[in-house]
Amino acid sequence: MSEDSDLNKSSSLSVNVNTRKKKRIHEILDFSNLNPHSPESVYTNLIITENALRTQFIDLQKSRRWGLLFFWCTNTGAAVMSYLVWYAPSAYRSLRLLCQFLMVAFYICIGLFFLTGLYKKTFLTAPKFMSETNKGMRLLNIKLVKTSTGFEEKILRLFNPVYSKTLIGPVKLVLSTREFSPTFIDDWEVFRYEYWRKQAKRKRNIENKRKQKIEK
Repeated sequence: MSEDSDLNKSSSLSVNVNTRKKKRIHEILDFSNLNPHSPESVYTNLIITENALRTQFIDLQKSRRWGLLFFWCTNTGAAVMSYLVWYAPSAYRSLRLLCQFLMVAFYICIGLFFLTGLYKKTFLTAPKFMSETNKGMRLLNIKLVKTSTGFEEKILRLFNPVYSKTLIGPVKLVLSTREFSPTFIDDWEVFRYEYWRKQAKRKRNIENKRKQKIEK
């Protein structure tokens, strides 16, 4: 009898815990009575900030990859054409002129790469985005960090910075334990997960509707 009573107590306890957890999630995601100073309002502002920073991070990563590709291709092309013009000129005049034209074109592209600010954006702004952003948010006791990824996801992100197996994406905001309580941080994690889950579901629904229209 004692064992049965213990089992009943443990099962009822787990049910109560799950009920309280679901109720808390509902309270966090309830915007009907949103107070400007409530935790829910803070979570909403954090989500807006995280979304903006994530979009900026992804855009910078995309432009950095294209910038690196352009930089190395133009430098390689300029080096090859310079070699063909100065050290191994062709016996055919038309080929020599073509190599000279391409060499000048590649050097012009390299010059424009520096003059238009692409060099700064590719080699300075994008790599320092995380550190510079965290310096600005230090007083707010929040930090932007990259989500942990496996080897497979790292390879896939080389070609598509948006790719992520997680709902959060390539970066996320982390709250400092020095200023925020564990409960507040846990509720923020729940709020963020539920928000991105709903966003992912909404995007899937839009994509499915688009595919259905195409099939029709």
